[in-house]
Amino acid sequence: MGIAYNPKIVTDGLRVYYDTKNVKCLDNKENLLVYSEDFSQTNWVKQNGFTVSANSVAAPDGTLTADTASRSATNQYLYQSYAGGSGTFTLSCWVRTASGSQNFVMQTYNGTDNGQGVVTHTATTTWQRFSTTATVTTTSSWYPCIPNNINTTFYIWGAQLEKGSTVSDYNQTVASNKTRGTSLLSLTGTESGTPTTLVSANDTIAGTVLDHNYSSAIVVSLSPNLNHEVWSMIYWVRSTGTTASNYRSVIRLDDTNSSHNYFYTVDTRQTTNSYILGYQKDYSINSWLVYGHMSASQWDDQTWWCLGVSHNNTVFKHYTQGDLVNTQTQTRDVAGYGDINELEINLSGSNTVYMGPVFLYDRILTDDEFKQNFNAHRERFGV
Repeated sequence: MGIAYNPKIVTDGLRVYYDTKNVKCLDNKENLLVYSEDFSQTNWVKQNGFTVSANSVAAPDGTLTADTASRSATNQYLYQSYAGGSGTFTLSCWVRTASGSQNFVMQTYNGTDNGQGVVTHTATTTWQRFSTTATVTTTSSWYPCIPNNINTTFYIWGAQLEKGSTVSDYNQTVASNKTRGTSLLSLTGTESGTPTTLVSANDTIAGTVLDHNYSSAIVVSLSPNLNHEVWSMIYWVRSTGTTASNYRSVIRLDDTNSSHNYFYTVDTRQTTNSYILGYQKDYSINSWLVYGHMSASQWDDQTWWCLGVSHNNTVFKHYTQGDLVNTQTQTRDVAGYGDINELEINLSGSNTVYMGPVFLYDRILTDDEFKQNFNAHRERFGV
């Protein structure tokens, strides 16, 4: 539908999108509700005479698909049940009023957990996407819009329910819902990958801290392999508040020829003047490229950083917060190199960073595309 919570990330050439919080993949979008734009369907229960008029006003995407919702008594409700068991879910919906500002409630209810995720929102005459998150233990009913006052008119459109605690791009449904798996599914039709272990949710935004040892690294297998001479990568990262004077390997692109040992490694350590992220190492000649993306004091502030790198033969470009900040060239013997067959996250124990999403592309992104990806997630990370 072209309706997104944040600006779109670049998808052309995207081989891996690993979100450490929700394990979301772009090709496996999710909306666990049916008839997401047609609240007149019987799947949407109109309890005690709750009134819905279908296709009555223009929706946020310009189509005549938004519905009118109202109630004339306090015991009237609109809801849809999802029998997906326990877990954390997020409900979202576009809502606006016919006139003025009006309050409404979003929530879930199942009789066991009582009312969960009860949030009061204020809608205006402008379309806005509202959401609530709740953790439930059994089948639950999800209420997208409970008007605070009777005989008030609301317009609603695009209800979505998904696993996790953040809102994703909207996915329209009709008679069938859309489910997202928890494995890393293919974006090109052929590669696959499964986390060997999932890190624990310790951070309020990204939800993860990489504090495991090498044996519990997250390994994403690539098939077909990725050309080791042409690729781009973007990742979100911030400090845990602990200084690392020695290297901590948090991302590595691994080639197929282990006897030659060519890797691209994202390494971390703090020096007097800067915090360094992004090393390229050819183990056959022990050659390093080093770039300090920010000052030590900036890193210590525990701000989220969007860092990127593109690799075109021997030329590396480094990006900080979506901007090109450095270009380096490395001379090396490329004979015997194999193409990249794995993306590994969290290689070293005692890591001192939080990791957000990681993106891997099979082409060189432009400067504008690095900036686009930064803008797509900056609201989530408060940058």
